[in-house]
Amino acid sequence: MLALGDAQVPRSVTKITDDETSQHTRGTIQVGFLTPRRKVLLLARRRYTQPHQNKTEDVLQQLRKLRDTPLSNIGDTLESDLNFVANAIQAGSANPSLLVAVVQEIEEILQILPDSFGDRFWFDAQMIYEFQQSWNGDTQRLSGTVIPKTGKAWGHESVFVTSTSANERIKSINLIHLPGQDKLSDVDLLTYPFICHELAHNLFYFDDNEFVVRFRRALDNYLGNLRLRGIADQGEAKAKSLKLIQEIDDLWSPTLNHKNWAHEMAMDITALWACGPAYLAAFQDEIEEQSKNPYLIEQRHPPYAVRARALFIASQKLGWDQHSSGIKEVGKKWRQSPWGNGLDNRYIALTDPKLTDACLACALAACESYRLPRCTTSDIERISLMLTRGETPDFGLDLLLAAWLRKEQQDEGSFAAWEQDTLRALVKSLTPLSP
Repeated sequence: MLALGDAQVPRSVTKITDDETSQHTRGTIQVGFLTPRRKVLLLARRRYTQPHQNKTEDVLQQLRKLRDTPLSNIGDTLESDLNFVANAIQAGSANPSLLVAVVQEIEEILQILPDSFGDRFWFDAQMIYEFQQSWNGDTQRLSGTVIPKTGKAWGHESVFVTSTSANERIKSINLIHLPGQDKLSDVDLLTYPFICHELAHNLFYFDDNEFVVRFRRALDNYLGNLRLRGIADQGEAKAKSLKLIQEIDDLWSPTLNHKNWAHEMAMDITALWACGPAYLAAFQDEIEEQSKNPYLIEQRHPPYAVRARALFIASQKLGWDQHSSGIKEVGKKWRQSPWGNGLDNRYIALTDPKLTDACLACALAACESYRLPRCTTSDIERISLMLTRGETPDFGLDLLLAAWLRKEQQDEGSFAAWEQDTLRALVKSLTPLSP
């Protein structure tokens, strides 16, 4: 079963769109005499909760439907929280508005939870579990509750459930969004290195101090130098300079929700650290699509051209230079394309290589600090030998490297057949034998 984990986060945070299990301490609530204050609370409760009673019952019914799913622990925990609040209000020891807030919070959680639990769900859940075990090691780094959900695109989402007891910890539910439907035939193993990009969001959500402190210092130094350079500017030139400096700060500054260039680049570097050439190949497949503007400026992600350069440089540092030539060639094509003809001074200023270099250095330092398992040539040699013997790779990194190696060695048809055979074998291994 998937348990509801918790994490140390600010109380003001309720949801981010990208632990150990703990128990709430619940005491018996005594109902005393109706003092004047309690009479007021009782009247307020009757007026306030009556319109919401049906909604509360609806939510309870939805939670009970989770009992026959892999998410039963989540349903039980949320139902327990809801009943705890309802009982507290009935006893007059809690404000009736708390029930409305809790019901709304649970409704939002129910909306994002998966509602299909086929073979792909179990496959994806096991992939996530293997990386959790590998990345955690002796220290809890990833959230205890990370759930796969199929949909339109890759992504990470976290919802924090406000504690209803004196416990200061706040439970979290984390989703990894994967493209496609809950069908095993929709699994494309060549794209699955992106699962490490999304899990890196989970890792950095709960412990990114190493990265943030280092990069924030580098960014402040860079912006300080820009301000000094423009200290003599006057009038319109001064206004333009300040506006550009602010835009650089807005795009690159690390934020809690990770909707910034620094965090997204760090996720790429972390995935490269964990998956090696398999991530380079997946990223190259992604950027070779002709319809995507590689120089697009937007808040959530740095331009593909900037990400590609960062990965190319990081691959040299990590010893994957022989596998990064494809990304370099794509970059050359971009510069010779109509997209490349439209670059202006604003783009050049916002994407200064000094910022990229500082960011990837901080990301690599964070991976080292986390002691994350690093993909090496020894891993590739081990998996290559396994494939030579005709063995089925295990979930996690082994499977990602095996798929990458197979694709390098086989034609489309042969690879597709191997992929489906491997997926079926792995899913079958998850099915318990009947007694």
